Amino acid sequence: MTALAVLLVMQGGCDSSVTASEAEAAAPQTQAGKLILLPDSAIAVQPGSVEEQLALFLASPDPAPRLFRFPGNEFQPWQTRPNPATVRTMYAVQQILRAYPKARVTIVGHTDNDGAPERNLALSRARAERMKQLLSQGGIAPRRITTIGRGLAEPIADNATPEGRARNRRIELIVTAK
Repeated sequence: MTALAVLLVMQGGCDSSVTASEAEAAAPQTQAGKLILLPDSAIAVQPGSVEEQLALFLASPDPAPRLFRFPGNEFQPWQTRPNPATVRTMYAVQQILRAYPKARVTIVGHTDNDGAPERNLALSRARAERMKQLLSQGGIAPRRITTIGRGLAEPIADNATPEGRARNRRIELIVTAK
């Protein structure tokens, strides 16, 4: 697909009979990754990323709910401030959710097992709320976003290693409605 065709799609001047999967198949690779066409714009994503998976799911006829797990290490220990890569991901998620105004999501915060369970539960809730705040600041109505903190209850990696603990300090996004 040429840059002009992408521009036409972004501006709504393209034949609307093109399906999302056809547009996806025709999307070019860019320096920043793969170009995904959204109903109102386009976004460059890394192949296989949460952003790509989310955009393709929302464009598909597949029903909700569906869970999208960020890769982990979204936060430093005992912090609610996300790392820069997570912030970039959330900006992409903002753009995708703006393109699908009927979509509703739940953000689930998780922690590693360092510290008291009560503190971890509070921290996981604060992390999920921080992600909601980032999406809301980007124009996503707060009523479309629910947050849950799970604390250390659902590890996906071994908490005995620094790498495992980093993976467990994660966010999950569940699309609850399309």
